[in-house]
Amino acid sequence: AVRYPGQKATEFPLHEGVRNLVRDLNGLYRKHPSWSACDHFRDKFRWISCDDPQSRSISFLRFGEMPGDALLVACNFSGEARDIRTGCPSSGNWRLILSSADCRYGGEEHDQQLSELFVSETIECNGFPLSLQLNIPAYSVFVLTPESA
Repeated sequence: AVRYPGQKATEFPLHEGVRNLVRDLNGLYRKHPSWSACDHFRDKFRWISCDDPQSRSISFLRFGEMPGDALLVACNFSGEARDIRTGCPSSGNWRLILSSADCRYGGEEHDQQLSELFVSETIECNGFPLSLQLNIPAYSVFVLTPESA
C-alpha cells in the first residue's frame, strides 16, 4: 500500500490491528503486575516445547509471584491451524485471555473464542503429567492463564 502525506497509520487495517494488540498486551501487564516483576528471575520462565520443527510451534510458561499468576503461551508459526497438545503445570481450567488471531488484531477469529476454557487432562506431555489440547489458528499465539487468575 502506498502511503500519502497526511495519511494516518490507523487508516491501514493491519496497523490498527497491531496497535490494538499492543494496547491489549499492555493492559494485561497492568492487570497482572507480577508478570513483569519476575522478568529477571530465571526460575520464572520454563520452556514447555521448543524442539519440534515439524509442527512449527513452541510453548512456554511464565510464572508470577503467586501460583495463579502463571501464563502459558503457545505459538503456531505454520501456515495452517494446528491441533497442539502441550504440557501444563496445574490441573483445572485454563482460560484463553489473548489470541493474536482475533479479528481486532487483523486475524480471522472472532472474540467469542476469548474467555474459552481449556480443561487440563491427565495425559503426559512435554515432561508434564498434565496437558492441554489447543487448536491454534495459522500464524497465531494463544496466551492462557489458570481460571482462578
